[in-house]
Amino acid sequence: MEIASSLYATAIADIDTHWVLWIGEGRSRKAIRPFFQPLGGRCQAIEAVAMDVKAVFYLEVAAHRLSAEVIYDLCTSSPNVSDR
Repeated sequence: MEIASSLYATAIADIDTHWVLWIGEGRSRKAIRPFFQPLGGRCQAIEAVAMDVKAVFYLEVAAHRLSAEVIYDLCTSSPNVSDR
């Protein structure tokens, strides 16, 4: 039996309540788009977005014209973070 070397999921959570709002398979624009689509104009109520430093996440946030502040999780972009 062969197991894929990398399986990814993207989780979206409410920073205030710590509730997971949505989980999608993968880490691409296509993977996170289903979170935003049903929100429609309510996306504008999102105040801030914390995300991995991946252009695909930023591009999807920008595509929905969020005026939210973007905060990057720099720890996930550092290859040696586990060494510190």
